[in-house]
Amino acid sequence: MIKNKIPAAVVLLVFSWVIVIVGLIAGLSLAVLNFKNINYLLIGISIVLVSLLMSAIVRMFANIGQMVFDSQNALYSINQNIELNSGKLTEALKLQFKDLGLQIEVLNKNYITHFERFNRDLKPQLDNINHNLNSQSQILNQGIDLQTQSICKELQNFKIVFEQLNCDSKELNQNIYQIKNFFEQIERHLDLKK
Repeated sequence: MIKNKIPAAVVLLVFSWVIVIVGLIAGLSLAVLNFKNINYLLIGISIVLVSLLMSAIVRMFANIGQMVFDSQNALYSINQNIELNSGKLTEALKLQFKDLGLQIEVLNKNYITHFERFNRDLKPQLDNINHNLNSQSQILNQGIDLQTQSICKELQNFKIVFEQLNCDSKELNQNIYQIKNFFEQIERHLDLKK
């Protein structure tokens, strides 16, 4: 799992575990050492909760960074495939035109009578080659269209994922706000008891 992660994502994941461990140690030690006082118990629990929340936020950023990196890699590989296929198409067309040129040179070297006979025989072959070129061109255009459609679908999927992440981050912000209000209410309640 870590082999496929970018270094920044690995660092953020390790940092999130450090946050959790430090929060647990600090919160539990504060709660255990002063277990008779409820205020210290609440502060210890709040430290643990805040450390878990911060860890979740750091992990969220690590996952977002990894997803952006993976999407860039996917787009790069798609572009490489398109370039490779267009290069192969160019080479195939060059070879076919070269073969056609060689056939024409052979015809020019023969006698006029043979040239006329070859010309009659060659016309269907040229039509067939032209038909094959048109067919291959159409097939390649269809392949490029399919790849373009595939890229568009992948981009739409990435857009949906980013919109979901945006919604998740909004929900996370709302949860943070609710937790903040909860702690403020606890703080006010504790201030009222004093």
